Amino acid sequence: MAIPRSAAEALCAEHAWRSFPRAVLLLGRQTVTFDAPTLLGMAAKWGLPAPAIEIDTTTLQARANPDRQWVSDACFLAMLGVTEIHAIDHSDYEGADIILDICQPIPPAHAGRYDLIFNGSVLDNVHDTAAALRNIGALCAPHGRVVHLETATPTRYSYSALSPSWFFDWAVVNGWADCKLAFGSARDWAGVVDGPWAMLGFDPNAEPRPNAFTPDIGAELGVQLVIAEKGAHSTHDRGPTQAHYRSDADWDRFVELAAPIRASRRPFYMGQDGTGAPVAGYGGVWRSCGHW
Repeated sequence: MAIPRSAAEALCAEHAWRSFPRAVLLLGRQTVTFDAPTLLGMAAKWGLPAPAIEIDTTTLQARANPDRQWVSDACFLAMLGVTEIHAIDHSDYEGADIILDICQPIPPAHAGRYDLIFNGSVLDNVHDTAAALRNIGALCAPHGRVVHLETATPTRYSYSALSPSWFFDWAVVNGWADCKLAFGSARDWAGVVDGPWAMLGFDPNAEPRPNAFTPDIGAELGVQLVIAEKGAHSTHDRGPTQAHYRSDADWDRFVELAAPIRASRRPFYMGQDGTGAPVAGYGGVWRSCGHW
């Protein structure tokens, strides 16, 4: 579970749009895959306070790569104003303080408690992905946010590869206030870890019936970033019907429920060379976000 540099840039952009709360829930402690000079450069770029540097000696990936001198998740999040970190995991092997199975029913004490949840590639490593997604939705407080970072193409490390529409359609039918999708590609795992990623952003207003199908990236590895914001009355337990099986009545209801997401003013994060222009071959549904 990780926060690569490219994802960290997107988190900085989201923080600039709406400041992060002081407390955050991580789904597993996160390996931040960049060093102190990179972190300090990021702080300068986004006008953020430089945090006290702490090197990660806890997470599995950091222990396997001690020469990289990666900063800790607490160090990175402190730059974004986070002072309290909780982490859920199936065991405490990386320092999680809440031990539970994300695929099983959530204890009532945790329901609706967390204003910001970060999932750094958990869903592709659990067997019951739909149950886990519902539970993440249950953990999130009204008006809270969930950030998902997941592999989007099959890899030897994952049980499954989840499509953008799997996230988007769930957010729509459960009445979430926003669901911003970005889809990236890298040539190999080194590219995923160190970036930059070539990014596209989903435009839910490009077609009358929004369908966040998976872009064709050939043989490259796909990653996706999902920023979902819960509404005051959003649910978490409704399952969508896939786009090509919907009746006209189903589509009418789907478009109605998608209205808050389509009206959202949350901007795309435009990295290097990002223009927001429609990308040829994707019908204008996906737009260029450049390289993160």
